[in-house]
Amino acid sequence: MEDDKILNVLNQYINNPNMQYAILIDGDWGSGKTYFIKNNFVKNNKNIIYIPLNGIKNKADIDKKIYYKILENNMPENIKKSRGIKLVKKTGGVIFNISNEVIKNVFKIDISGIKNIDGSEIISLFKDISDYIIVFDDLERCEMPINEILGYINDYVEHRNVKCIIVANEQEINKINYADNYELKVLSCLKDNIDYGEKQEKSVYYSTNNIENKKVNISKIKNRILNMYEGNKKYKAIKEKLVGITIKYIPDVSKVYDQLIIEYKKQNEKLYKFLKENKNNFINILKLNNCSNIRTIIFILDRFAILYSEINKLDIDKKASIINLVFVNVIFSSIGIKKGIDIKQILSGTMYSSAVCLTEDIRQNWNNYYTAFNFVDDFIVNGNIDKEEMLECIKYYLSINYEEIEKDDPYNKLKVYWELEDDEIKSAMQEILINVKSNKYSYKLFPKIIYSLSCIENLNFEEEIIKNIIEEMGNYIESNEVDYIDFHVWARDEQVAEIYNKNIKYIKNKMEISSQNQKNSNLKEIFESEDWGIKLNEYVKEQDCLNKKQFLNEFDIDAIVEKIKNSNSKNIYNFKYCIDRLYNFSNLKEFYINDLEKIKKLIKELEDMDKDNFGITKKEAIEYLSKILKEKKELLEK
Repeated sequence: MEDDKILNVLNQYINNPNMQYAILIDGDWGSGKTYFIKNNFVKNNKNIIYIPLNGIKNKADIDKKIYYKILENNMPENIKKSRGIKLVKKTGGVIFNISNEVIKNVFKIDISGIKNIDGSEIISLFKDISDYIIVFDDLERCEMPINEILGYINDYVEHRNVKCIIVANEQEINKINYADNYELKVLSCLKDNIDYGEKQEKSVYYSTNNIENKKVNISKIKNRILNMYEGNKKYKAIKEKLVGITIKYIPDVSKVYDQLIIEYKKQNEKLYKFLKENKNNFINILKLNNCSNIRTIIFILDRFAILYSEINKLDIDKKASIINLVFVNVIFSSIGIKKGIDIKQILSGTMYSSAVCLTEDIRQNWNNYYTAFNFVDDFIVNGNIDKEEMLECIKYYLSINYEEIEKDDPYNKLKVYWELEDDEIKSAMQEILINVKSNKYSYKLFPKIIYSLSCIENLNFEEEIIKNIIEEMGNYIESNEVDYIDFHVWARDEQVAEIYNKNIKYIKNKMEISSQNQKNSNLKEIFESEDWGIKLNEYVKEQDCLNKKQFLNEFDIDAIVEKIKNSNSKNIYNFKYCIDRLYNFSNLKEFYINDLEKIKKLIKELEDMDKDNFGITKKEAIEYLSKILKEKKELLEK
């Protein structure tokens, strides 16, 4: 219900003497219901007593709050400033002899002879108590038993003819006794042979790196407890008697958004303009995810403002496009984390994904999908921005050239293959085969295509075409220089994950061949250079030789010996630096045992080498090199 309509209902209620019941305004935490009721209703009406129930432990505490509010509402300004009323507030209404004069002047009631009187007894003396409207806010946060506080409110409505408005989050009221005997409730909800009335899961995430057995998770147990021990029966019974109208408060997100972005107008005009232009997109994503929580909206705007500033500092292409994607990513991820979703699990280590969704069901409308970046999710979760990671992630994304892939490209069609007919899927795969052959796609896009193909292969559909596409990808990778491919994806089905791992294993093998070919080519070029030692030292700095578990074993030692004979001291020293860097750790044998024979051969060749025509520094360089090699040989022989 819109704000104006809610106000109309409330005004009808307070002006109609026949409406002898309370009104409940129900809204989620963070929806802005308290702000609405205080600024649009309480502020604009006289004789309203606003009572926050958060932390209230007994009736006396409420009586005092009501008593003070009545005093304040009826007190002339000159008496409000008196010492008496200040002390009444400060001491919690204990010192009645000080406040007696105030009460007598305001209400014409003399309580000087009354001892041990409490607020409720004083209130009962007022004949016009029915003229007041009491707003009880935060019912679910009251520390009194729910039946007791509702009975208290009902006394005002039924016996004192007072209009009462209750503001609460009913969903949380139903959880008030949730923690009682919690251990027994958990045990009772572990069995799978009981119908808990829960929705059946359509799918579950499986890591393509580590497939685990499906287990009952904590979230499912919590839902089972709520279904089995649903609601608060006492609350429901009393509510039926007390509450006549229940209004579900849902804020006008469009108005809230306009109000919240105004603060950015002075801080950053460009950011304000961006937020204003992208309002519809923001609102649509919120509606898509049933989100109207004002705190979440504030969180989204705050997180995005920081990322907007950081991205604008980067020297990158297509900055506007990246900012748009990050904006959507921040909205989805913020909504996800506020719903208790582990958004880090969605990417789990991969730098980005061009098509992720918050739920486990992949067969959704395309509007539920968005591009997610790891640096964005990191920032949403822990508030930290790794600027190097952010730049690396953005550059990797840009290298794939998504913007050059048309919307009707077969790659985009297969991402929602479940919406296609058999002949459409087959046609799209045939087009992809042609596009891969003609090098239309970046090789960094291959894992995304392979994942879609693996989903289709799981259906035992056109496996021959799929095999041909992956072979063409392998041919391309083997024939070209490939630096890095992010293979990690999250599959929603264990069988799909297994098929995907099988398919990318083929691609990874081709990458190994490509890497070795490139390495051989680079080494050949290095050894043909006059500065071979210097270049080899630089080359080793950039390579990960530990995974190969060999270095010198891949070289022709005779070729190295010839280079040493014909080189200057600088190159020989750099070769020594290279050897020292590579073999400089304690468990050397575990990694480089394969190099032992080549090291022995190189040591012997250096000892037998005719050095008579060499200069002093060159002889010294060879001596140092031989010494280092002998030290490494001893470590490998231990």
